[in-house]
Amino acid sequence: GFNGGKAVATTCGIYFIMDYRILVVFAIVFFILVFATCYVSLGSLSSSLAGTIFALIFSPYGAWVKVAFLALVAIIFYRHSSNIGRLL
Repeated sequence: GFNGGKAVATTCGIYFIMDYRILVVFAIVFFILVFATCYVSLGSLSSSLAGTIFALIFSPYGAWVKVAFLALVAIIFYRHSSNIGRLL
């Protein structure tokens, strides 16, 4: 339907610019889950959460950047709300 994405690719780009290690965690979790379950939305949700947790723990940035990371993962979960219902 070409309605646009769900902010996952944009979040990957932001993670890459901010700290490539966050993107590495994101990618590892994403690909393991997608290959294991064949659900891209599950991989997107789990990897965005894992990347954000990693960023909150290991990121050298201040509180505002960490709040922005939390906002990004909240947007991703909101945009995937219909997928979450189907996954459950």
